[in-house]
Amino acid sequence: MPRRNPRGDLCVCADSLQSARAFAESAVNRGLRSLVIKTTPNLSELEYDALRSEYADRLTVLRAYVGDTNKRSLIGDYEVLIGELKTLELGGVIVPFPKTCEELRSALRYVLGDPVYFIGKCYTALSELPKRTECDAVRLFDPYTLWNADGKLFDPTDPRLILYEHNLIHSLLLQNVVFDLRVTPCRRGVLPIRFPKTALLRMISERGGRVALSSSAQTPQEMCAGFKEAMAQLRACGFGSIHIRQKHGWERLSL
Repeated sequence: MPRRNPRGDLCVCADSLQSARAFAESAVNRGLRSLVIKTTPNLSELEYDALRSEYADRLTVLRAYVGDTNKRSLIGDYEVLIGELKTLELGGVIVPFPKTCEELRSALRYVLGDPVYFIGKCYTALSELPKRTECDAVRLFDPYTLWNADGKLFDPTDPRLILYEHNLIHSLLLQNVVFDLRVTPCRRGVLPIRFPKTALLRMISERGGRVALSSSAQTPQEMCAGFKEAMAQLRACGFGSIHIRQKHGWERLSL
């Protein structure tokens, strides 16, 4: 029978000890074995350690840093580093990774106004994250949803995009990374895993790539939202397993 319980969430966002405890309690009630909490200044290391001890016999609670900082440079106690682009170097200038269309248009001046070429530069930087940061997993970004929802900024059928995407996945597969797949709550006509696209997910599956599911939930009610449908999507793309993070490394779970 297909697995219905993902047994773990790679990233939730707790803003206090009370919030983190609510996540942990909900995770136990749902039968999860692993919960990775994104760090916040409002949750001290002492509070986090107390929470981990409180649930030690029921749930693996891990603390994660999400970003593009080298693991050895981090200050604090983090068991998991999720690599995500926060900055880019363009022409010798460090610029913030754009989160909106307006920010992207501002950044395009460094690449002669070519958004597809800019995406290629982002993919190159993303492919270098595992070596540069020693991250445990890599979080991809979806340029179509992030910057091109109206389809006016760049042509999604541009052959350069297809080449850039395949080169990115190929490079990350060679480095044996775990892909952090962000899941969106299910809506009619929208896949729970929007990016990588189906063709890229199949490529990862065919090459034996490892994937983990992440909700980035802000509340316990949002934790693992859409995971059941995401696992069905992965099975349709040829995956036989997902991974959850445990204290001493990754654990493979059959789908």
